[in-house]
Order: sequence, then C-alpha cells, then structure tokens
Amino acid sequence: MCKPTCPDGVLVPDRDIDQAETETYWIRDRAGLRTCRNAFNATVKFYENLRTELSSPEK
Repeated sequence: MCKPTCPDGVLVPDRDIDQAETETYWIRDRAGLRTCRNAFNATVKFYENLRTELSSPEK
C-alpha cells in the first residue's frame, strides 16, 4: 500500500471574486481535503489491522 494521493488545493483566480465564486471554490477545496482525509484514514486503518494480525498470538 502506498501513500494516498491528495488532490491539489483549488486555484483561485487572481482577481476579485464574488461570494458565489468564493463558496464554489471553498466547497471544492473542502471536498478535496475530505477525500485526502478518508484516504489517509483508510491507510492508517490498514496498517493498524496488519499490526494487530501480525502481533496476535496464534489460536
């Protein structure tokens, strides 16, 4: 299993933007962060489970 890839942050135009554009960019950025967090958590859970399985005594 490899390091999860996270989407790049949202590029905001180099000009004044209105509230609707601000909210659109913010929502996209939050969605990317959520995707990254979920991938990271899945990776951590995989390795925690692997460690548990390898260290548990045989039955």
